[in-house]
Amino acid sequence: MGWQERRRNCGILFWSKALLSLSISIGVLAYYIVRIAQLYTYARDHPSVGSGEYETVDCPFDPAKASSPGELASFGHRLEPAQGDFLWGFHLDWEIDSPSALVKRLGAAPPVWNAFISMNTTDFEVDVINWMANQIRDVKGIFELTILPTVPLDTLPRTLLWELAQECRHINSFYGVPVYLRFAHEMNGNWLVYGQKPTAFRQAFIDLANYVHTSTNLTAMVWSPNTGLGYPYGQVTAGAADLALLDTNRDGVVAAADDPYLPYWPGAAAVDWVGVSAYNLLAGANSHQALAPLTGDLAQHFYGNDVVTNGIPIHDIYNRFAAAEARPFMLSETGAPWYRNGTTEPFENTEFEVKQGWWRAVFGNTLAGGSNAFPNFKMATWFEETKVESAFYDANVFTIRDYYITQTKEIARAFIKDAQDLGKNAFKWAGRVKFECDGSLRN
Repeated sequence: MGWQERRRNCGILFWSKALLSLSISIGVLAYYIVRIAQLYTYARDHPSVGSGEYETVDCPFDPAKASSPGELASFGHRLEPAQGDFLWGFHLDWEIDSPSALVKRLGAAPPVWNAFISMNTTDFEVDVINWMANQIRDVKGIFELTILPTVPLDTLPRTLLWELAQECRHINSFYGVPVYLRFAHEMNGNWLVYGQKPTAFRQAFIDLANYVHTSTNLTAMVWSPNTGLGYPYGQVTAGAADLALLDTNRDGVVAAADDPYLPYWPGAAAVDWVGVSAYNLLAGANSHQALAPLTGDLAQHFYGNDVVTNGIPIHDIYNRFAAAEARPFMLSETGAPWYRNGTTEPFENTEFEVKQGWWRAVFGNTLAGGSNAFPNFKMATWFEETKVESAFYDANVFTIRDYYITQTKEIARAFIKDAQDLGKNAFKWAGRVKFECDGSLRN
């Protein structure tokens, strides 16, 4: 090898090292640029308490004067609208959507916004809650905060439940956002780790309610089981004490004739609102496509009537727990899915007909909509995303179910028109719902 070739090889080696060093330097610089941007975004979206960036609500709280169920007869219960008024809102897919984006699509601002937040034995995503509360504040909304425990409820430290109550108080005062606290929803179902374990549920709910009721007036406790239609949704696996509670007719098995609600009822003192999850589950010829519902179809969820439980009073959640206990009632999550796949028969209804039929069923069962059947029915929150779920006709077939109302202009405009037809004073909009420090809502 001559000296010229050695010189060339040395040059190649030198410039290779130089380029490698430059690439590493650029990579490190890019990393720090991205990291600084992330930290800036986090700091912007998660302001510290007392930063002065946001207005606080001057609602000094005196535990001795705390409002509690049964003590607010002059205006109802915590965060209850006046008789004839109706609140409404949406649950978002917060990973891809936001309140401000939905308001822009809909052309109107709903007063209520739901989010699901996980809770384990050490944490309940407080930073995420604050980030959401900030966005809800920007659209002058109310936070329906659904806390979804990922562990058995008897393993949750009571100190953590206390911290949750203090976080609600913080949201109320720092952001000026009232909260509907929906803790461990659908507790009568078997698809959640805490489901069908009434002993642990009732105690956890009561403890949390005590913490909330002695910390703030602007958070309402929402007791929200799943609709009793189909209960107990399959085989029940529970300990002896819970099985004794669940077998309400004492026939040795937990079946459709048993009470889907009472074993989980924590008592009126712990409950500000009664809620239920109810969806349009009417299906077509193959049980895989939605049908447009009628007003009476929604009422079946309130009464608990189906081919098995028709006429059994214990399946009537509205009259037993909302009317009898004088509590406001909400559809804490609701909607009408449109199946995007898995269909083999011609559609009997269009997507528009299915979704409009369901919201008209909701509106039609309200005082504003002309019905006197459910005077305590005062709120509904629509599911606003898509879900992949097993088909009714085959558990091995997965269908994409589209619950969206605001993503299609024709559907969104029709929703708003039907809402406006109820009357602008009855169907409440964000910014037109005022709250007082005692937990009351005013026009």
